[in-house]
Amino acid sequence: MAISCTRNDNSVNTLDAQLSYLLEKGSAYKLNNRDSALYFYQLALKGAKASKNQFAIGKSFQSIGQLKRYTSEYDSAIHYLKSANSIFSSINDLENEAESYAELGMSYQSINKL
Repeated sequence: MAISCTRNDNSVNTLDAQLSYLLEKGSAYKLNNRDSALYFYQLALKGAKASKNQFAIGKSFQSIGQLKRYTSEYDSAIHYLKSANSIFSSINDLENEAESYAELGMSYQSINKL
């Protein structure tokens, strides 16, 4: 998963690579060490917010939401997934918006609110 940015200077490319690395590292831990996964997703979110990278913020929210769904923290999952949807909608990222909606649907189904 590459995090894109419109600027081409090295500092942005390096930051994008760092955010991408943090998200990938979180994904690597998602099934076996959820505390570590959450740690890396939160680091990515912090960096994405600091750099105002909307795509990375959305991916961080989405990843945290998925993790919260896996741990049966459905209210928290719904919160993060709605935040991801809002961001993906604002940047017209239909693919990730659809993925977040699918995760939202599974979260609502798990708490019988579908």
